[in-house]
Amino acid sequence: MSPLLSMRAPVSVNMRLLGACGVTALIAAVVAVSAGTGRPTAAVPACLTVGCVCAALVAHLLHASARAVDDPRLLWMSAGVTVAFAGLLASLLGQPTVSPNGAISHAEDSLAATYLVWHAALLATGVLALRAARTLPRELIAFGAGSIALLLYTSISDAPFGNLADADGYHAITRTIVAIIGLDQLGVAGA
Repeated sequence: MSPLLSMRAPVSVNMRLLGACGVTALIAAVVAVSAGTGRPTAAVPACLTVGCVCAALVAHLLHASARAVDDPRLLWMSAGVTVAFAGLLASLLGQPTVSPNGAISHAEDSLAATYLVWHAALLATGVLALRAARTLPRELIAFGAGSIALLLYTSISDAPFGNLADADGYHAITRTIVAIIGLDQLGVAGA
């Protein structure tokens, strides 16, 4: 069992998860506001770094909790948050201030596609958890490998899914997709 779960700390595991999710939501808001300015800022890489740490913590806690309480639904959520961690890491490395000459694409379309992939992965794992889908290692690895392959594709292609964004932000169709994913995530979280 994870030492984070077995220690008698003044803050419960649920509170840690809620805190990490709250920090991640704050990061998403700051990135959305800061990224639209069109000039380099340290806020976006800093927030994405904190988001990577929070996602890694939440993925670990969900995986350890799944083993502790023998609830396979938590394994799907752990897989989704792990893909979110990979997406946040790709977004961080895609920032021109972090890797100006790296192999990661800095194009707005690439970053928008990465954003959509990891949010869609979180939504998909939430649905699979609600449907109590089998959590055999083969299914988890296939889902994870497919998601990571998509993230790798978005990281090396300038416009992996077409024209999703430009320097001024998301296009209308991308905003519609983001809104649908967000509403669906709220529906899954409330179910």
